[in-house]
Amino acid sequence: MQAYADNKVGTVVNPALGTSFDTVVEAYEFYKLYSWETGFGVRYAKSRLNVHRKKCMQEFVCACAGKPLQSNSRSTMCGCPALMRILRSDDKGWYICEHKAEHNHALSVNCMEKLHWKSHWHIDRWSN
Repeated sequence: MQAYADNKVGTVVNPALGTSFDTVVEAYEFYKLYSWETGFGVRYAKSRLNVHRKKCMQEFVCACAGKPLQSNSRSTMCGCPALMRILRSDDKGWYICEHKAEHNHALSVNCMEKLHWKSHWHIDRWSN
């Protein structure tokens, strides 16, 4: 954030490889802030369990990731490749191991467009 304050260019929240978190929820909230600033919605995606049945990997993807169940639908799913993958660290925390920032669709520009995304509905609780 210091770099943004000095340059005022780019995004304030930026998912850099190695960024660490205490919980999966904290990582999701971080990615949600990044997505609000950038203009897309997010959701939980794949996760993996280790041999002890504890979660060891979690992916967060763009809300447009995947394919619609029906070919003739109004779904926003278009196979968007954007994601953030986190892995469990040795100290039982989490860290970003992969981040893909490219989208294959238009991004939301203003606040009303951003509120279209389900992950951002709670940001302005008075408008719902």
